[in-house]
Amino acid sequence: GLMDLLRQLFSKTEEAKSRGLKNSAFSFHHADGRCPDCNGLGQQKTALDFMGDVYIPCETCKGTRYRPEILECLWNNKSVVEVLMMTVDEACDFFVSAPSIAEILRALQDTGLGHLVLGQPGNSLSGGEAQRLRLATGLMSKEKGPCLYLLDEPSTGLHYFDLLKLMHVFNR
Repeated sequence: GLMDLLRQLFSKTEEAKSRGLKNSAFSFHHADGRCPDCNGLGQQKTALDFMGDVYIPCETCKGTRYRPEILECLWNNKSVVEVLMMTVDEACDFFVSAPSIAEILRALQDTGLGHLVLGQPGNSLSGGEAQRLRLATGLMSKEKGPCLYLLDEPSTGLHYFDLLKLMHVFNR
């Protein structure tokens, strides 16, 4: 739900309102927001006859994947692309004044995911990171009552201090 909250936040900026931009404009998956030249891929393919294809950054969006007018909508002097390039730790400090976003970011931080980049594709996560992401999602759940978590090596690759954070979460 973090991306939905970010899209809502950017759609409420003065620039977005003046342009009539809705939440969907702040997603490169939607036609309202994605660059029309690269279709939100951020790069264009050049086929070479005797070699593999070459990908170059899109000249229109400069690899950001968004329409140029989307990048002009700023929240706290940052565009949606600049926010998506932040780590969870950086975003925690940046979104102090947005409690619903900060709460999600803290859950990610508590489970040792402070190093992840907000715009990082899910398929690039390690197995342990994916498990800790699901754990953070579970911690955000408003349902109360007994709950059983089965985790397979969630601490693999964690720094000692991140492991201590994760143990604190388990104990809590």
